[in-house]
Amino acid sequence: MLLPPRWLPQLQPICSLIPHVCALLAVIALTACSTSDFELGHGALRDSLPLGRGDLVEAHETTVVAPGVTLQTIRRFSKSKPVSSWTLRSPPLLSETDFSELKNCLTTRTSALVTFDRYAYPGQPDLTYRIINGSIFPSLEAAVSDVSYPAFKACGFKPQDIGLTPRSDNGPWQINVLEIDPSLFAGRIAVKLANDVLAGLEPVQAIAERARAIAAVNASFFVMHEADGIVGDVAGLTVVGGRIISEPLNGRAILVLANKPKVSGRIADMNAEVRLLLPDGTKLVVDGINRMPGLTRNCGNAGDVPTSMAVHDATCSDSGEIIILESMAGFALDSNLPFRVFVNYLGLVSAAIPEDWAAQGGFVIAATGDRASELAHVLTPGTSTRILNEFGDGGTDVFAVNGAPLLLRGSENIDRAHIEGWPLDLGTSSARADEIHRWINLRAPRTAVGIRGDGRLLLVTIDGRQKKVSVGATISELRSVMRALGAEDALNLDGGGSSTMIVNGRIVNSPSDPSGPRPVADAIILYDDAN
Repeated sequence: MLLPPRWLPQLQPICSLIPHVCALLAVIALTACSTSDFELGHGALRDSLPLGRGDLVEAHETTVVAPGVTLQTIRRFSKSKPVSSWTLRSPPLLSETDFSELKNCLTTRTSALVTFDRYAYPGQPDLTYRIINGSIFPSLEAAVSDVSYPAFKACGFKPQDIGLTPRSDNGPWQINVLEIDPSLFAGRIAVKLANDVLAGLEPVQAIAERARAIAAVNASFFVMHEADGIVGDVAGLTVVGGRIISEPLNGRAILVLANKPKVSGRIADMNAEVRLLLPDGTKLVVDGINRMPGLTRNCGNAGDVPTSMAVHDATCSDSGEIIILESMAGFALDSNLPFRVFVNYLGLVSAAIPEDWAAQGGFVIAATGDRASELAHVLTPGTSTRILNEFGDGGTDVFAVNGAPLLLRGSENIDRAHIEGWPLDLGTSSARADEIHRWINLRAPRTAVGIRGDGRLLLVTIDGRQKKVSVGATISELRSVMRALGAEDALNLDGGGSSTMIVNGRIVNSPSDPSGPRPVADAIILYDDAN
């Protein structure tokens, strides 16, 4: 007779004596679970997901990945054929003046009927802005060929697929939920860099294959273009094996993962620092680690220009910085920097930087502006220094990745996108306001992590930008989905074309880029054993 999953904890005493038999029994028991009798976990989804109309069909399919790890694929769709609808929409109108001016523009050019939508400023529900929508069209081609299109275009309107807006309640949606139960999962969770260095990108599937992982999901935001720094540099606090490899961003939460005494995860506000210990005992805060001097992706560091607050999809500058490069950086610094020294594995400073410095076990210190002259007086050849780089007390089994915005804390909605990188005010340019509107309030592919009250971890992808597969989710919809799945704390990770989930070497979601899965900077991975 097949063993039901509730018997698995009772097998633990046997495991210590005959682990191979125990593992076999666990797999048999879990494999016996059907979609209908498998419970996703305490506080798990009991009713349909809060996406679209209540009468949509919702189908669930559950797959056992390993003891303590399950994949649930949820599809919500209408039985009727999806209807394509497009409109012409205005940019966000942040003030009554903006609204009046655009109405006047339309009045003088067209008599077409319009509708109005209101949206809350990110993180400021007491403030709202408006979007003006034109007529409804069956396709993009129909929208741009309509007789009124030139008039709308002259007033700043753009075509908009209604399926990507909260106005549409038809779907379809495809959600993948990877659940890790620490009480049953005997493996490990970790963060793996693309190509094991910070520079460069790699598809999640390749990262998982190289790590021999049983499952993986994309993780951090990262630099995508050379103008913004080193391509692949993770944008925010990142910890690998207990070491900080990328500095934090002001105002953003992180996901912390650990493996002792068992797999665990928590979402925390943390402002960890890397310091440089000078010969006289002074400890200097390092501005950046393993990145290009003067360029901070998503801003959020002291001294950044134009702001020390986080600004998503923006790059700030700083003319006076101390930067540390460790062996996992994967790139070299410009030899023309005003201060640049090598510190060998003994902690001794050398003005000459060996070509193979990364293989010698040391690190490079670089500085610009007034920080360069500050270090030049104290870090002369032959002096000693070292990096103070510790994250918590979990040792080499601790990892962390950056994300934003924070979605849930203690089962309560957390809406602070305005301080995490999406601020709107009357001085925001029209182009930037439109970018923020699309990021927060239009549907897109999303990746998120959730923590249940019983310690179970949820890694979630919602596919998007594919009318026949899944339309995606707004940040508000993502927040509601994570709560419905039982998460008490939840954090949004990198999404869009990056959203990718791998299980047993196979892509189980539907990445949105037409060219295929997007290469990323890092991934959260699961190993099936403690080694």
